[in-house]
Parts: sequence; structure tokens; C-alpha cells
Amino acid sequence: MAIQFGSGEGFSLRPMQETNRGLLSSLKELGTQKRINSAADDAAGLAIAERLSAFEAAAARGVRNLNDGISVAKVADGGLERVSDDLLRMRELTVQAQNGTLNDADRAVIQDEIDQLAAGIDQTVRATEFNGRKLLDGSAGGGTAIEVVDGSGEVTGSVDVEDQSAAALGVDALDVAQPLSIQSIDAAIDKVTDARGKLGAVANRFASQVRTELGAIENVAASRSRIEDVSLAEAVSDRTKHQILLSAQLGLQAHSRLDESAVLQLLG
Repeated sequence: MAIQFGSGEGFSLRPMQETNRGLLSSLKELGTQKRINSAADDAAGLAIAERLSAFEAAAARGVRNLNDGISVAKVADGGLERVSDDLLRMRELTVQAQNGTLNDADRAVIQDEIDQLAAGIDQTVRATEFNGRKLLDGSAGGGTAIEVVDGSGEVTGSVDVEDQSAAALGVDALDVAQPLSIQSIDAAIDKVTDARGKLGAVANRFASQVRTELGAIENVAASRSRIEDVSLAEAVSDRTKHQILLSAQLGLQAHSRLDESAVLQLLG
């Protein structure tokens, strides 16, 4: 008579393998703190998470671009502030030169200072730059304005400053003996003030866009986290469940083998 035993391996190996895979998956989730570690875990979820990650990266680059744009505007405005200070001093000196109590020597001293102020304006124009790009000499104006791109790849604004040199402002050859010089200086002050106003407006627009981009990044990051990040409580629960199940399966397998051994001993 032939006696057949149910194979312990045949009965318990497959469930044990499945349990072991589940345990390894739980341990991996706990290690990476991510529910999706490969396409095998959730192909659709992984595709969505990767698209969201790409959006985050682009938006973050857009924020850096916009902050660079704000920096450009601030540097340009700083240069214009110095130009404005020189123009205001020019106006003060020109008014002083109209005073009838001054003699020719006094006016010559004033003229010399005004000429130096005009040279100082040109020096400021030459020195005001960002990353090697001149900002006040006209090369950042009109069709060559510095454009700033947001996270979507669209131009969200530009730093556009016309030539602010003494010649362009009409104050490169002032004659303090001429009362009309004051009108020329006033026109130059108006031009600089207008340029500063435009820079302030574009800087504010960039700052507003930065806040928008950061809000979008925060929302997308939260969505991506819900898709790919693991719930630690669930992962710990799964690990414990698989550990208990694997221990029970190992016990059953060992018990099955002991039963087979006992029967064989009885048959002697």
C-alpha cells in the first residue's frame, strides 16, 4: 500500500512567497516613505506624480526667473536714484547761479560742479549692470528689453529702461548762465521719475507672480504627496500583518513536516 503525504512545500510555499513579497513591499515603503517606488506599484499614479513633479520643477524655475527680474529692476532703480540725486543737485546749483549777487568766478565754480555731476551721471549709467548686462545705457530698452519668463514658459514682463545718459537726458552741456537750463533739468528729472515708476510697477508685478507660482507649487506638491507618499500608519500596520502571517505560515509548515516524520516513524 502506498502512503501519500501532502507536500508541505506545495501547500505553503506559494502563500509564504506572497506574504514575503508583501512584507518586503511594506518595508520598502517605510524606508522610502513613498507608496509608489516603481511603475509596478501603481503605473497610473506614477505617471500623474511625474507630471506633477515636472510642473513643480518648471514653476520653481519660474520663481527663480521672476526673482532675478526683481533683482534687475532693483539694481536699475538704484542707479536711477543716483542719477536723480545728481539732477536735483544740478537744479539747486542752477537756481543758485541765477542769483544776481554772484560774480563770474562764483558761476564758474558752479559750472564746474555741474559738469562733474553730468560726468557722474554717465559714470552711473556705465556702472549699472546685472550679470554683465548694462541697464541704463539704452541697451535694455525698446526691442532689447530684458524679458522675464514664468513657470509656464511665457514672458510675464520685461525690464525696459531707455538711455539715461547725460546726453539722452539733455543735461550734458548745461550753461548755468542760461535760465532755460532749469527747464532742461526739470525735463530730465521727469524722465528719470517716469522710468523709476515703470520699474517699480514691473517689480511689483513680478512679486505678485512669485506669490502665484509659490501657491501653485504648494498645491501641486500636496496633490503629488497624496498620490505617491505612504501613510506611515498603514505601512506599519501592513508590515505587522505580514510579519504575523509569515510567522504563522512558517509554524504551519514546520508542524506539517513534524506530522509527516511521526507517521514515517510509526510505519517504521
